[in-house]
Amino acid sequence: MVVAGGAVDRMSGRFARAVYFDALVPRDGASVVDLLPDEYQPYFTSRITADGRIPLADEYATVKPTADLIESAARHARSTAAWDYKEIDAPHDYMITHPLRTAEVPRRI
Repeated sequence: MVVAGGAVDRMSGRFARAVYFDALVPRDGASVVDLLPDEYQPYFTSRITADGRIPLADEYATVKPTADLIESAARHARSTAAWDYKEIDAPHDYMITHPLRTAEVPRRI
């Protein structure tokens, strides 16, 4: 959600509200890499190019880390008054597996 969050930050007057579904949301001045457990950071930082980008590839990793990388963002949202935090009983890819129900969420909040 870093791209979407950046757009909201840069054009905040055009958004009434941003809704994040089970997303990595870095705090101001942080990156997604900052949210990762220490043991995962070198994997990403070693791939940063001279212009500051991480190249994209057409590979998909089927083995996922055992750490819940989203939990730190959720914990922050739960404990910060600026966030209207809600939980839903759904899988991580809720927006893909339940697109119609996902579309209803902004209307309910």
